[in-house]
Amino acid sequence: MKRTRILDKDWLDWNVGNGKRFNNLEELLSELRRIRDSLGPSYGFAGGNITEEIELIKSEIEQKKNK
Repeated sequence: MKRTRILDKDWLDWNVGNGKRFNNLEELLSELRRIRDSLGPSYGFAGGNITEEIELIKSEIEQKKNK
């Protein structure tokens, strides 16, 4: 079963790419970590695990940096 992304491309483009809320993906990751830490490590976030989402975004950032 394919896992649904919690944060889709349109959300990222609006909140990161266009600079509406975050200046870059590192700021987004920082905010996601803050939310995760305030909720506790076992909290399910929007039908998925926020820690997994943070790791997915981190890996995407690294892939973009290495291109």
